[in-house]
Amino acid sequence: MLRVWLVIAAIAAGAPAYAASPGELVTFDRYGALSANVELARRTMTPLTAAELPVRLAALGKGLREQPVDLAVESFWLRLPDRQPAAGYGLLVFVAPWDEAVFPRRWGAVLDDAGMIFVTAARSGNDHDVRGRRMPLALLAAHNVMARYRVDPARIYVSGFSGGARIAERLALAYPDLFRGAILNAGSDPLGGVVAVPRRATCSNASVAAAAWSMRRASLIRSGSAGTPRARTRSARRAWSTSTGTSWPGAATN
Repeated sequence: MLRVWLVIAAIAAGAPAYAASPGELVTFDRYGALSANVELARRTMTPLTAAELPVRLAALGKGLREQPVDLAVESFWLRLPDRQPAAGYGLLVFVAPWDEAVFPRRWGAVLDDAGMIFVTAARSGNDHDVRGRRMPLALLAAHNVMARYRVDPARIYVSGFSGGARIAERLALAYPDLFRGAILNAGSDPLGGVVAVPRRATCSNASVAAAAWSMRRASLIRSGSAGTPRARTRSARRAWSTSTGTSWPGAATN
């Protein structure tokens, strides 16, 4: 967790631009069990709602696809650090509030120092469905990076900005067996309100439930629980540009 705090400190301080490879736009082709529709429902809905979902769809003559997204039409921005640590790369999965897949250029020096891979999905902004696109795209990004490179499972983190931070928070709570921490920048939801925390008594996987409760304390939140209201959008955009050296890519406001 110390390295995560170093990442936050450097971002908050507005580290100078770093002349390193910004990465590249890539495609992935591997699907994983964690991003399957059934697993997303099990982890992000109440047990009763998740159990009723297939029944209600069947009554309508419909069913759940195995996976919510088609990787053949998706793209991701991937950046590797300039070195691979002995124990394997760290991994930072970033969820943006806009649709463009971009790399904040001022993060390069810090991520290189930590030996951390950066990956973010395109077309995963605030206007897209949470369970239908935003969450599974982040999970598939992690799955494919882990399949391609030697990643240290103890150093896999999820992060987001503004509305993307809310998705990162949900992912951290729903998948504590994958993500070891969360960096929430200018956005979060009250725990137990909008974001349901699995209860030990009802969660079918006791270890996941216990880890989720522990994750509440491990999540690193840089903003207040109310996130960034629309009235402060301009201020948030300025803060993003200052800390990352990258202009706000889209017109997302929450």
